[in-house]
Amino acid sequence: MPNKLREEQNKIMTWSQFVLAIVAVGFVLYYTRAVLIPFVLAVFVASLASPLLDFQIVRWRLPRWLAVTIAMLIVLAVIVVFCLMLTVAFQTVLATVEQYSDDVTDLSDRLFGRLEKLGFSVDKEDISRDVKAQLLSAASATFGKFTQIIASSVLILVFVVFLLAGRSAHVPTSDVYLAIDSNVRKYLGIKVVVSAGTGLLVWLLLWLLDMPLAFVFGILTFLLNFIPSLGSIVATLLPIPLAVAHYESSWPILAVIAFPGAVQITMGNLVEPKLQGVRLKLHPVVLLLSLALWGLLWGIPGMVLAAPITAIIRIVLMQFETTRTLGLLLVGELPNVKLKDDSG
Repeated sequence: MPNKLREEQNKIMTWSQFVLAIVAVGFVLYYTRAVLIPFVLAVFVASLASPLLDFQIVRWRLPRWLAVTIAMLIVLAVIVVFCLMLTVAFQTVLATVEQYSDDVTDLSDRLFGRLEKLGFSVDKEDISRDVKAQLLSAASATFGKFTQIIASSVLILVFVVFLLAGRSAHVPTSDVYLAIDSNVRKYLGIKVVVSAGTGLLVWLLLWLLDMPLAFVFGILTFLLNFIPSLGSIVATLLPIPLAVAHYESSWPILAVIAFPGAVQITMGNLVEPKLQGVRLKLHPVVLLLSLALWGLLWGIPGMVLAAPITAIIRIVLMQFETTRTLGLLLVGELPNVKLKDDSG
């Protein structure tokens, strides 16, 4: 009996230390996010680019410096195209705001008139002043985020150079590393293809419906699709306010919601699971909790990286007998626990 009590106390102490370690790691991740976010993104970019590097070295027998240079030029081209798309989207938003400023004023006047008819006293000048201040603040924040993305892209590119330069295609790796690399690479590769296809289809549908900012909503759909579950819902609901202000009839508004929603459902529930096969083996509740946790630590980039990072944590936890129970919980499997019967 004393041995069993001592064993239970040791387990409690072990798990308590484990929880404290998780809290400490959380603080470190939060306060070092300015460097860790670009580094982790670079790790995933290097994971996607590594097959190209290995193919050049193993199959084409190119020198390492030449293979790394070619791979980096391709990664650089992708980053440049992405930044150009963001630049065009930002310029399109500014032009559309100027174009629809009069319509927004008319819409607000009608709204204020209806509120006054219902008996609500509204100070138009104060509300207009607050709205303008909020718009200016949002515009400056958006521009700041845009410049931050450009700076982060440069840092990511530097990390990718060193990660690819230090990679060896001939060195044997462990089973754990192979499991992490294959699962994450497959998930990210298919996610990029599916998200790009979804964004392209949404852009085409909104363009055919003569929806303003169709290109911007297509880019947002592509980006938000990397956030599991919640991203597709947000991307579908984003065009609604602009559609209400733009269309006079209700049918185009319903089409703006229904057609992209159908694309999201088809790509997310039919095409992507078919391509992924066995996915990251994470329970939906665990996935939502990981989105909340990583979003709290790293914001939107954390929500984008939540699924692959949690999958990596699950694979590592499954390698040790002490933490295997946690790994099973992340999958959604309850460990076999025999409860003591005190009835007799």
